[in-house]
Amino acid sequence: MASNTKARRFASFSEEDLKEIVNNSEAENTKKLTRIAVNVFREYLLSKQISAEFEGLSCEELDRLLGRFYVELRNNKGEMYKKTTLLSYRQGIQRFLQSIRPDVDIIKGPLFRESNKFFKGMTMELKRQGQANIDHHPPISDADLIKMYDYLSSSDSAQVLQHKVFVDIMMHFGRRGRENLRTLRRTDFSVSTDGEGCMYVEKIRDEQTKNHQDDSCKAEGRMYEIKAAACGTKG
Repeated sequence: MASNTKARRFASFSEEDLKEIVNNSEAENTKKLTRIAVNVFREYLLSKQISAEFEGLSCEELDRLLGRFYVELRNNKGEMYKKTTLLSYRQGIQRFLQSIRPDVDIIKGPLFRESNKFFKGMTMELKRQGQANIDHHPPISDADLIKMYDYLSSSDSAQVLQHKVFVDIMMHFGRRGRENLRTLRRTDFSVSTDGEGCMYVEKIRDEQTKNHQDDSCKAEGRMYEIKAAACGTKG
């Protein structure tokens, strides 16, 4: 009977199952960026009449090719990429190589000093050319927020009500746009009362997002009820 208990307590996984668990830990967008980076590097190698199969190259040869890649990389218009794109490509190639050759580290490895010197030089050059800025989406103006809430509050439509709920969640809980909104459930939230007697909704379940892939991120933010001026609306 003890042996049966042990058999139920521990599961068995094949090597393929274990690889799948690791693979699923990466966000789909990260996988996409990795594929793009690898494909661009392969395209670069082919343009230089070099085999695109760089996975098996020695670290010395890979270091040499990566150095030239960082310096010579251009977009379809022949223009330099922004610093963030160059960084993204290097990180994508790193992820790809470490998935098949864990001992290869093109970012911090001592065998890749030369290519990283070229990388650093290019990032400084891109900064001099004004290509190091990050383009952020402009914030919604107060006037547009008022218009949006006027519209969302003026209709009895179930669809518009759902849109208002989505907007409220994004505004109060710091969502990255509509990320994971449709997977949220009522059980992901709880209603509490603070020391001043104001009721609020808080999110009680952590989730995986693009910026937080592990479990180190604590769900934060409160959505307060709208009542008398004594409590008001707190964000």
